[in-house]
Amino acid sequence: LVLARHINRPISGLIEAAPERFGGLGMVPLQDVELATKELARIKSEYGLLGVEIGSNISGRSPGDAVFDPFFAEAERLDLAIFVHALHPAAVDRLVGPRQVEPFVSFPTDVGLAAASFITGRIPEKFPKLRIGFSHAGGTLAAFLPRLQSGWTKLPVLNRAFASPTDTARRFYYDNLAFDGRLLKHVIDV
Repeated sequence: LVLARHINRPISGLIEAAPERFGGLGMVPLQDVELATKELARIKSEYGLLGVEIGSNISGRSPGDAVFDPFFAEAERLDLAIFVHALHPAAVDRLVGPRQVEPFVSFPTDVGLAAASFITGRIPEKFPKLRIGFSHAGGTLAAFLPRLQSGWTKLPVLNRAFASPTDTARRFYYDNLAFDGRLLKHVIDV
């Protein structure tokens, strides 16, 4: 909480200095869901921020896990957006080579897994007014979304568990940091 407030104050100051140029996202200590949920009111009222940036996993837990539902309910109630960015990605132990390869492979993979958890965890169904965005053009989501949709279409256990993956993914927002025009076009097409 101390770190979050230390980060949020300067962001708020930048916005106050040039509100016609800047909007900002804050951070919350989401590893403590109750504390993070309470902090959302301060994000909006005291700091004047438009939402929060959260990690693609929270201490190894997918953000689509139902344990975070109270947080998303409060963000929706306050009309605060959620932006998901890779943070401490999972499975880095499977990478081979210098540690510096991690952000180039693991970050988009973890963002894709986070997006999948929002779909399979039914976050947009439970919180239909919540605006959710993903960094790096959704990471690997566009690569596996057609396969997930195929499974959802063919397996009753999946189509009873959550809404159409493709329809749900189209409700999300994505930045355009794909590093390749063809990939960005693919993300837009998917």
